Amino acid sequence: MLKKLDKYIKSFSKSEKEKTIFLLSFLLPFVMLIIIMIAKQVYPFGNKCILRTDFYHQYLPFYSELKYKLTHFRSFLYTYDAGLGTNFVTLYAYYLSCPFNILLFLVPQNFVLEFMTLMIIIKISLAGLTMSYYLVRRYKSDNYVIVVFAVLYAMSGYIGAYYWNIMWLDNIVLFPLLMLGTENVYNGKKPYLYIIILALSILCNYYIGVITCIFLIVYFVFYNILKNYDLKRFFKNFLLIAIYSIIAVLISAVLLLPVIMAFGTTASSGGTFPT
Repeated sequence: MLKKLDKYIKSFSKSEKEKTIFLLSFLLPFVMLIIIMIAKQVYPFGNKCILRTDFYHQYLPFYSELKYKLTHFRSFLYTYDAGLGTNFVTLYAYYLSCPFNILLFLVPQNFVLEFMTLMIIIKISLAGLTMSYYLVRRYKSDNYVIVVFAVLYAMSGYIGAYYWNIMWLDNIVLFPLLMLGTENVYNGKKPYLYIIILALSILCNYYIGVITCIFLIVYFVFYNILKNYDLKRFFKNFLLIAIYSIIAVLISAVLLLPVIMAFGTTASSGGTFPT
C-alpha cells in the first residue's frame, strides 16, 4: 500500500506537489488542534473553554467591545466599557487590528468566544502554510519533508505557551513571508512583498512588529555574510532595506500616529521615575 502511495505521489507534477505541500501544511496543524480540543474537552467537544489569564480578563472583553462597535456603528475613538473609560484607538492598535476581526460583524454577540477560538486554530494552521510557502520558494524544492518543518513551526513551543495571546499570532503567520520578502530584496528582486508584509506586521501588532524589525537588523548582517557579498553589495542592500522599511512604516503610520498621539496625552507621558 505504501508503494502505491509513493508511486501516486511521484506521479504529481511540480505544481501539484507544491499545492499538496501547502494543503498538508495547513490541514495537519488544523487536525492536530481539533484532536487536542477533543482530548481536552474544549467546547464544542466538551464544557471547557480556552480562556486563561489575560484572555479572560482583557482579550474577550475587548473583542466583545469591538463586536458591539462594529454592529452598532459606534465611534472607535473612545469606549466607556473599559475601566472608567479609555481611548479605544490604543486598544484597537494593540489587541484588535487583525484584518480578520472585521468578520466579527457577522458573528452573534454570544459567539464571540467561539469566533476567537476558531481564529486561533486558523491562524496557527496558516502559520504552517506560510512556512511551507517560504521553504518551497527559498529552497526551490517540492520535497514533502517541507511539511514536517512547516508543522513543527506551527506547533512550536512558542505556540504552545502563547497561543492565547491571539493578537501575537498574526505576526507568526506573516513572519515566513517577511523572511522571503527580505531575501528577495537582498537578491535584487522586487520589494513589494517585503514592504506589504512588514507594514501588515506592524499594523497587526506594533509590539511584535518592533521585535521583528530588531530581528531583521540581525538577519541582515547574517544573510549578507552567509552569501559572501562584498562591501559594495552589503551597503547597497543596507540602503535598499532601509528605504523599503521606511516606506512600510509610513504605510503603517495610518494607525501608529493616532496611537503615538494618544500615548502623548496620558498622565505618565511626561512623568519621571521617582528617585
